[in-house]
Amino acid sequence: MSNIYGFDFLQSEHQLTEEQGDNDDALTTMYNEIPQAPQPSSSIALESDLGKQHKVIDFLRTYRSGCLQPGIIYEKTGVDLSDGGRDEAVRKMLCNNKVIKIEEIPDPENPSLTILIFGYQAKYNDVRNKTGLLAQINKSKYGIRRLDLLDSYEGVKEDI
Repeated sequence: MSNIYGFDFLQSEHQLTEEQGDNDDALTTMYNEIPQAPQPSSSIALESDLGKQHKVIDFLRTYRSGCLQPGIIYEKTGVDLSDGGRDEAVRKMLCNNKVIKIEEIPDPENPSLTILIFGYQAKYNDVRNKTGLLAQINKSKYGIRRLDLLDSYEGVKEDI
């Protein structure tokens, strides 16, 4: 006995019996019985962990002056990076990402505890102006990829 699609390996409850045959009503009934997944309350819940990580990195890239606490990142992006927070997998991904600078500081509310703060760091973090750009290029014997330099500082594109 096979189902309407010709798959013999499906379980018996997924197969049509002879009396059902090619009856379209049976298919309609079968598909109407599939329960609908509950809709999440916010659009951030629909994003994958990789999408959330990208959102956090983009936010940190625009705010380059230092590291930010998880509460501030949550307010701006909707991604909860606090210890034991909703997006713990994203936090672990950011900790392993080489463009994210992580510092451990005492918690302002409870100094006996520590929290992680997150910041963005370019690959060539010491390149901050045209002089530093020229120095870095002269130091590199085999050259530097342009993409690695593009996020060093604002206006680097014109200087290259």
